[in-house]
Amino acid sequence: MKELVFSIKNIFSTDPSEGCLGQYDAGKYHIPAYQRGYKWASKKPTDAIQILMTDLWEAFVSAKNSSRKEYYMQYITVKKINKEKHLEVIDGQQRLTSFSILLSVIALILKSQKNIAKGKLDYAIREDFFKNYIYDNGKLEIFLAANWHNETGISINGNNINKQDIFYLHSAAQYIHTFLEPEQIQTELDEFNKFILNYVKIIVNEIEPHIDSERVFRNLNSNKVGLTEAELIKGLLLTKAARTTSEQVKQKHYREILEIRTALGRQWDEITTWVNDKKVKHFFFSNDNKSIDEKSFNKTISKEFQNTKDPITHQKALLLLLLSMTFHKDTDIKDNQYLLFNYFHKETKNNDASFQLLLKLKEIYSILKDWYQKDSVFNLMGYLFFEEGSRLNKISFVSKNLYLSKEELLANLINERNKLLLSDLNLLKYGSEYNIDIHRVLLALSVFETVKEKTEIRFDYYNFRKNNKWSLEHIFPQSPEGMWRGKVQILSEEEKSDILKMIGEDYENIEEVKRVLLLPERTDDEKEVYYKALQKTWVNNLGNMSLLALPDNSSNGCAMFKLKRDNVNEMIQSGSFVPKHTFEIFNKINVNSDSIIKWTNDDAIKHFKYIENVITKLRTNN
Repeated sequence: MKELVFSIKNIFSTDPSEGCLGQYDAGKYHIPAYQRGYKWASKKPTDAIQILMTDLWEAFVSAKNSSRKEYYMQYITVKKINKEKHLEVIDGQQRLTSFSILLSVIALILKSQKNIAKGKLDYAIREDFFKNYIYDNGKLEIFLAANWHNETGISINGNNINKQDIFYLHSAAQYIHTFLEPEQIQTELDEFNKFILNYVKIIVNEIEPHIDSERVFRNLNSNKVGLTEAELIKGLLLTKAARTTSEQVKQKHYREILEIRTALGRQWDEITTWVNDKKVKHFFFSNDNKSIDEKSFNKTISKEFQNTKDPITHQKALLLLLLSMTFHKDTDIKDNQYLLFNYFHKETKNNDASFQLLLKLKEIYSILKDWYQKDSVFNLMGYLFFEEGSRLNKISFVSKNLYLSKEELLANLINERNKLLLSDLNLLKYGSEYNIDIHRVLLALSVFETVKEKTEIRFDYYNFRKNNKWSLEHIFPQSPEGMWRGKVQILSEEEKSDILKMIGEDYENIEEVKRVLLLPERTDDEKEVYYKALQKTWVNNLGNMSLLALPDNSSNGCAMFKLKRDNVNEMIQSGSFVPKHTFEIFNKINVNSDSIIKWTNDDAIKHFKYIENVITKLRTNN
């Protein structure tokens, strides 16, 4: 069985058991004429050769104190050409050429070292160039010593060479030689060479012999987007799984293998399509309520593999694989260590293991899909994922709950939800350490309070969390004469009277409050006199709280109840996401009140009682 990951040593090896060339019964890599010539630059720090050498050296230094020594390059794509006994390189010639030069320069410096790249690479457009100028130590010394002239190129033994690809080859060889010259590197060059040979890895992507090479080359290079890690794992698992055998089953015919791969591929594509639905992706695979990007993807993968308290299992690795299917950008080789690919590569030493992993992937996909479609599970799990204080690791949480029965799962989710709901709601005051607890209670009212409906309503977590930060909105304002829509609010005589009733005659500074409220207009300091008094009332109690997205809360300003109610309804009409409970409370659907345009102490008390009844019911009658 052919491997898919090779060290640099084995990339250039013709050993049938370990070497990439050997496993394909090939003697060399061939760069066909339809490809452009070598073009990795080396003049600037941002050029590919300088980056490669810096990264390799940094990886070597880091590996000295690390148990994880592997450094992964981008994949190469090859096709076996039986007639010539070589591997045609469809994608990856720049990497193979660069390592051929690097190994040749190291062999020159160390002298005693055998150049394992010798004779393993040839270009259709530069026949014998490597043989004549790179592989042989004496000839390489002459090549390195030659100076490049812009007009005439280089002259070696009377031969003038002035081709663009030779310019880049010459520049790369000179830079690599210069990079390896310092004494610090020279003293460790032998160990550096061993690191490159044994721990620098390349993933080999093989295409079938009947596929047109030039067409694949055009597709790979048309948009310069390489395979993602999920696509590499797909190739690994499908290739091996299609060859699965047992004692009762003979080796499958080539056409049958293709049919199995096609069927497995269709299943994989079905899963990929589902996890990339924007709402599914957000529900299961968002990170801190944000979409996965390149940095967070690599950070998530690395964190999971380094978490010794919660080690990687098959099912957890498969969940990470589902996560990786949602990531489409070509990953920077400097950031991505292909940890996930390496895991599956190690876990699929036989074909049957690959097949079983694919079956397990399909099973996990079916479980997640079932959870997502069941409203009761969806609402409970989403509440745990998206409540204000959530720092839940979704991958770990899902992994631990995957194989519970439906009854066990619901009981576990309800128990976890109820842990978040404080039993003594009287403690919940705005501005205290309980603000997150208030958020949790108010969200629960919108998600789970379905007394009036015969069936459970599915909460829209996608629009709830898509771009929104949520804030606590005072139904009756803390500062009634603040701004609303760019204007300072002016209190009516009725509103002044209502405020005095709220504060009450027992307030220690009630006479000063009365005095400032009787003024035609108030300064900011005078307003603070009765604002301070309001803080002693029910204004900061749970019964005066609702949830609104931060921009919508700001638009409500410091308006009195009627204006806020009208504004909330306008928000809904304009497409803003307003939680169910917030809409109901501003329209007094759950509070029997004498007035639809005012919010009073009596309303706040009734609202609190309503909240208390709902939360008690959730905690006791599930």
